[in-house]
Amino acid sequence: MKNFNRFLFLFAVFLNATFLFSQQTWVEMMADPTVNFYDVRQSFNQYWAGKDSSEKGKGWKPFKRWEWFTEQRVYPSGDRSIMNIAMGQYFDQVKNSPESPNGNWAFLGPTNVPTNGGGAGRCNFVRFDPNNNNTVYTGSPGGGLWKSTNSGSSWTNWNTDNLPVIGCSDLAIDPTNTNVMYLATGDGDASDTYSIGVLKSTDGGINWNTTGLNWTVNQGRVIRRLIVNPSNTNILIAATSNGIYRTTNGGTAWTQVQTGSFYDVEFKPGTPNTVYATTDQFYKSTDGGATWTQITAGVPAANLVNRLAIGVTPANANYVYILASLQSNSGFQGMYRSTDSGTNFTTQSTSPNIMGWDNGGDSGGQGWYDLSIAVSPTNANEVFTGGVNVWRSTNGGVNWTLNAHWYGGFSKPYVHADIHDLIFVPGSGTTVWVGSDGGIFRTTDNGTSYTDLSNGLQIGQMYRLGTSATNANLNLTGWQDNGTNRLSSGAWARVIGGDGMECIIDHSNANTMYGELYYGNIRKSTNGGASFATIVNSGGAGVHGNGNWVTPYVMHPSNAQTLLVGKSGLYRTIDGGTNWTTLGAIAGSGNICAIAYAPSNPNVIYVARTNTIHVSTNGGTSFTNITTGLPNLNITYIAVSNTDPNKVYVTYSGYTAASKVYMSINGGTSWTNYTTGLPNLPVNCIVYENNSSDGVYVGTDVGVYYRNSGLGSWTSFSNNLPNVIVDELEIQYSSQKLRAATFGRGLWESDLYSPPQQPVANFSANPTSVCAGGSVQFTDLSTNAPTSWSWTFPGGTPGTSTQQNPLITYNTPGTYNVTLVATNIYGSSTETKNAYITVKPNPVATATPNSQIFCSGGTTNIALTSNVG
Repeated sequence: MKNFNRFLFLFAVFLNATFLFSQQTWVEMMADPTVNFYDVRQSFNQYWAGKDSSEKGKGWKPFKRWEWFTEQRVYPSGDRSIMNIAMGQYFDQVKNSPESPNGNWAFLGPTNVPTNGGGAGRCNFVRFDPNNNNTVYTGSPGGGLWKSTNSGSSWTNWNTDNLPVIGCSDLAIDPTNTNVMYLATGDGDASDTYSIGVLKSTDGGINWNTTGLNWTVNQGRVIRRLIVNPSNTNILIAATSNGIYRTTNGGTAWTQVQTGSFYDVEFKPGTPNTVYATTDQFYKSTDGGATWTQITAGVPAANLVNRLAIGVTPANANYVYILASLQSNSGFQGMYRSTDSGTNFTTQSTSPNIMGWDNGGDSGGQGWYDLSIAVSPTNANEVFTGGVNVWRSTNGGVNWTLNAHWYGGFSKPYVHADIHDLIFVPGSGTTVWVGSDGGIFRTTDNGTSYTDLSNGLQIGQMYRLGTSATNANLNLTGWQDNGTNRLSSGAWARVIGGDGMECIIDHSNANTMYGELYYGNIRKSTNGGASFATIVNSGGAGVHGNGNWVTPYVMHPSNAQTLLVGKSGLYRTIDGGTNWTTLGAIAGSGNICAIAYAPSNPNVIYVARTNTIHVSTNGGTSFTNITTGLPNLNITYIAVSNTDPNKVYVTYSGYTAASKVYMSINGGTSWTNYTTGLPNLPVNCIVYENNSSDGVYVGTDVGVYYRNSGLGSWTSFSNNLPNVIVDELEIQYSSQKLRAATFGRGLWESDLYSPPQQPVANFSANPTSVCAGGSVQFTDLSTNAPTSWSWTFPGGTPGTSTQQNPLITYNTPGTYNVTLVATNIYGSSTETKNAYITVKPNPVATATPNSQIFCSGGTTNIALTSNVG
């Protein structure tokens, strides 16, 4: 079942700018999977021509993430529909596949937020148990649903790791029976994951089942808000990218009651027959959401707005606020309020720019991506809004004060950038929870101070990994939105801000390490990550020009002062980054996307550009194109045998069946397709296991696979790994661990592959000798991971058992054999221990005095005899 579910957690993981404003045609085009990728990019480039792309919050970085992720998968045609076709093919392949026993993955972290300004990852929503405000839920776009029963002091993954899609955008809980809850799948704000509809649980989230709103991810839909009618909990309403859906029977059947791309929906407090909803316009229903009417009185025109958010309050149920994001640049368009239940609106304010990233004097924002509002349940004039930062008004949205800032600027409390949800604790006028790109924050004093409550949320979105060769407990990881983070002896700390990319730890001196920001801005530390200095810039020329979003760089296998960086060309330093030289010309188009040294002969260097691969045998002085025989697809990674410089592996992204991994044993003179056993999905990385029988591991959009020279095909290596994309793999040899950087569930590790074997049955018993009626505890000692057990106990009760460690009673004296058959998918093993259990009769004692008659004060001897020797 786990393999059946893996296929769905695949696509649009970097669609961080999907449903945007109409003037930015490139964003509308991104939302339509029928539009060619290269047409989207052309539109983007035209829009940004002459604009400042360095400003945070205007959609530039989200597009570049999407561009990097998508181009690999649709190259060279640009046809994004192939992603959806491949999904169906993968479903057909794995839906009946048995679960693989390979791998024993364990989570490495972070469990707690990295120190020094780190973040946990994005949280889309915060929801409270209707009957207990201490029980709180949050959901992430790629890390699933999480639950706290102590007001955020700790969090538990709430049974979503193996769902078909682990991303979620909202949760609705039945207020009359909190065991009944409904999960909106996918990612509503950025389409990091597409939705499979609404899932329902009747046991408090232990198990999840599909409802009548049951989509496939290739439909490209998302749910942005899901609410349950408090007066009739069989009625739910979902605001989706495909309209408003409504159920009247607890999710069994849903009806599309309004077309359009909807962002928000809210009941009127106390009167759930009145419902409000928004696209870039405002809608109202007076029959519980069955029919809808567009309201225009006082509402900004559609050509001015890209998104509206709704705020309501029980403090005055007739009040309705709408927060509007500007169409042209996603900044603040205005705050509007109705005092007659959404029939008429008046403008409360149009400035300052509460959607921006400073103190209101700038322009633009990210309203398409992060737009949230919360109205106090005790004061209808107190309003909080979220964009990049948090703002507060105490007079109904007329005037605004910066409440929290994304780096703690302007003497305001720190709350991580990009606010996706704001919510007051029910009944409280002072406590507000915040869901952001960095996790969960809370204020209990209306924003005077904030507390980060993200500890326990294991939702990091990692691009790359560097693990130390000399210190098994040291790792460096690059994250989307949350910097470069170091793991040292179990402690996580942010060491570089921004978006973290490739990481390297010096293989001879673990105090020297390298981190990277996008486009190849490389930083170096010589003090274990305490501080970093830039050794390679981006935005300039040569080595300081722009590389790929994730720019490759590698370290020489024996000389740690020598590194290679791939941008428009290949550049080398031999002094740890102080000076750089340009190596030989490499043919082909596009930036360099992959580099690998041959460990046994570092003069052999393999380099890839987009769809071509080249080799140098003279240390980089010159390169030869060795692409002949390879597919015209996007290369993602290169791995080389540690003993044979001519044995090289190349991996491919995309959805071309049977073109995932190729191998050469002659330095690229010829190639062998090495794909058999892999699904038709992108392969993101590969690592060669040194001194093995050519063991290689690949990370894909659905987990990890393994193959060696003795296997005819790849085998799944994903046991216990959540349904998450694997972006990079590295081996830590001193601990014999394989480590995986995942996009949504942090860092994981597993023991290396060992050949699958049938069990070797063995067991023990305590005690082995008992009296009749006594019990014996049997303990399974079988090796090689049996999955089932069949015991036989002559003379025992019961006489057979399938428990792993049964307790057996023996009632009849005698000597008895015991047999165990231990089984796994590779076979069975039988162990019989003859005359293993001895059962003695219960003793009967007889007392015989030597004299039958004696006087008071006299003595006699009594002889005791037993029937048991």
